Amino acid sequence: MPYSLLRVFRQSLARFPLHPGDKIVVAVSGGADSVCLLHLLRQTDFPLQVAHLNHQFRGSVSADDATFVESLSALWNIPCTLSSVPVENLCKVKGLSKQAGAREIRYQFLKEVAYRTGARWITTGHTADDQAETFLMRLLRGAGAEGLGGIRSMRDGQIIRPLLSITRAIIMEELARERIAYREDASNASLTYFRNQVRRDVMPLLTRYNPQITRTLCRTSALLYDDNDCLATSLQSHLPDIVVSTTHVEIALDIKKLQSLHRSLQRRAVRWAIGQLRGTQDISLEFIESVLCFCSTHKMSHPLPRPLNVNTNGSYLVIGLRDAATA
Repeated sequence: MPYSLLRVFRQSLARFPLHPGDKIVVAVSGGADSVCLLHLLRQTDFPLQVAHLNHQFRGSVSADDATFVESLSALWNIPCTLSSVPVENLCKVKGLSKQAGAREIRYQFLKEVAYRTGARWITTGHTADDQAETFLMRLLRGAGAEGLGGIRSMRDGQIIRPLLSITRAIIMEELARERIAYREDASNASLTYFRNQVRRDVMPLLTRYNPQITRTLCRTSALLYDDNDCLATSLQSHLPDIVVSTTHVEIALDIKKLQSLHRSLQRRAVRWAIGQLRGTQDISLEFIESVLCFCSTHKMSHPLPRPLNVNTNGSYLVIGLRDAATA
C-alpha cells in the first residue's frame, strides 16, 4: 500500500482520547509544520479554531506571518484568533530567556483561546525532527532519563502533538504535492540558537552513520520515557515510607529508609523533595549526590543553591528553604 500521510495522521490522532465533536485549537505559526498540521486536521470531522500569536520579534515580518495565517484560515473557512504581544519585553520583566519566555506566553495564549472558544484540545506542530533534535540537545547538556524522554505527545491533559512521529521531510513532500504555501522563518537559519546548530551541524553528521537517525533517536527517547515513567511510579510507592514530614518550607526524609532504596530512586527522592520546595531547574546531579553523601558524612561537597538548606536531625535528612529557616 502506498504511503498515505493522512492515514498515518489519523492513526496518530486515534492514540489520543478525542471524542466526536471535540473542538481543537490549532497553533499555527505559518511555518511548514503547523500549516501541514492544519491541512491534515481540516480533513477530519473535528471542529477547528486557528490560533496565532505575533511575538513581535521580527517587526513587519511577524505582522506578515499573522496576515498569512489569517488569510489561510479564511481560505479554508476556519475561524482564527490572532493576538500580538511584546514577548521580548515581557521576558525581561519575568527574567526569562526569549525562547523560554516565548514558550510560556504562547501556551498561556493557546489555553486562553481554548477556554474562550470552548475547545477541548490544543494541537501543536512538533515533528519527529523536533523530537530527535531535543533528545540530542538534552543529551549534550547532560540530561537524565526524564529529560531524554523528550517532548511529550500529550501534556497538561489538553495539549496534543499528532505530528510527533512524522518527519519534516514527509511534511515538506506533502506541502509540495498539494501546492500549499507556508512562511519561512529566517531565525531557523540563525546559529545563535542551539537547536539550529544541532539541526545544521550534528544531525547531518549522524545521518552519515545512520540514515534513519531521526527515527532511531525518537525510538530511544520513547524507550527512556517509559523507563522514566516506571521509575517515577516506583518512587511514588516508596514516598509514604521515606517522607517523615512535609510543609511548604521543609521536608524530612528517613535516612535509613532512603538509603535502602536503589541509588536511582535515592536521587529521585531528593530531587522530588527539592522540587516540592523550589523547583529543580538548576539542580545538578553533582548536588544531588552531595546531598546523599551528606546523609553519612554530614559534609556538603557542593555549594547549596539558594535558598536551599540541608541538615540532619537525628535519623532524618531535612531539606528546607534557608530564608524561611532564618526568618
